[in-house]
Amino acid sequence: MQFLAKNEQEWPINQPFWWRVAIMVSICLVLLLSGMWYFADSQYNPNVNQLISTHSAEAGLVVKLKEADQFKQGIKNFIPTGIFVQSLSFNNATDVNITGYVWQKYHHTEKLAEPQAQPGFIFPEAVDSGSNIKPKLIYEHSVGEFVTYGWYFETTLRQEFDYSKYPLDHKTVWIRIWSSNFQRTHYLLPALDDYLSTSPGAAFGLDKKIVLGSWDINETFYDYKITEYDTNFGLDQGSTHYAYPELYFNIVLKRKFLNSFIVEVVPLLTVAALMFSLLMTISRDPEQQEKMGFNVNEVIGVISALFFVVMLSHIHIREQFSSQGVVYIESFFLIMYLTMIVILCNTFVFLASKNVNVISIGDNFVMKVTFWPVLLSFMTIATYAFLF
Repeated sequence: MQFLAKNEQEWPINQPFWWRVAIMVSICLVLLLSGMWYFADSQYNPNVNQLISTHSAEAGLVVKLKEADQFKQGIKNFIPTGIFVQSLSFNNATDVNITGYVWQKYHHTEKLAEPQAQPGFIFPEAVDSGSNIKPKLIYEHSVGEFVTYGWYFETTLRQEFDYSKYPLDHKTVWIRIWSSNFQRTHYLLPALDDYLSTSPGAAFGLDKKIVLGSWDINETFYDYKITEYDTNFGLDQGSTHYAYPELYFNIVLKRKFLNSFIVEVVPLLTVAALMFSLLMTISRDPEQQEKMGFNVNEVIGVISALFFVVMLSHIHIREQFSSQGVVYIESFFLIMYLTMIVILCNTFVFLASKNVNVISIGDNFVMKVTFWPVLLSFMTIATYAFLF
């Protein structure tokens, strides 16, 4: 590193010492950054409100009905409903395509007792993606007091997801299920006894060979959520406020960080390394300028090329999350833009300055030795701000 200064007498600064300090600080920041990434990627606690048995689900539904002021004494018209997902894929940032099976169990005495007791279900968040098919009744099976109906479905559900922590984000894909009885005389109960295990943290109701691409499964679970509406849908003339507990089947997914790291982070770190190499060529020493090929036009040209590389990658991310605010990985792009501006400004100020000052010390030594510590510090601060 001695070539950074003309000689030690002209620039009395212990450059090897400060380079060792910069390297140690940079290593510490890399370790801290890696630790935060690992913690954010692996940190997940099973949902505490999930239902683990049909009996507890029925008790929970009664509680929800009371909370929504929908409970009727002696109510027995609960319809056990189960779901099995065979495939899941993200069409875009908001649309999820899902295929699988839904089954419902009806008592013999009620299945045809009244029109609204006809078996069936609705996915209220389904949108027409061009590939949706109407649920097909594929089996009808009688066991004891129940008749079980099973349908095959393919649907696209539109949901709003939080991508602010991308690419270290967890997603909960939920399947909200309504009874085809819109008058709410029957209530859906999760058929939890039909699964091998529904304990917290277990992934049930999924094909073991399901292909999820860049996602891993944390768990699946059922729960109820009370949805409030500001209309009675014309069914109750006494009130315009309508609240109802709705059944959800939730699939918790974790993005595979390694894939995103290679695609998003590695190119940015490569750009940072190229900017550092460019910074190292800046010198007033004619001999060093000739050896390193330094001139202002070269600096501007290289920074311009790197800017377009970073910008194109940034545009690609913005197109994916156009409805989202600034996501975590974008903070790295903003840091890259800022670094490019600083290097350009540093180049002109360094060449224009004639006096011995902070910038001119050691042939721009201060800027060179602080490049990685400052860059990694900004990345670490952004990581803490977005992920924690």
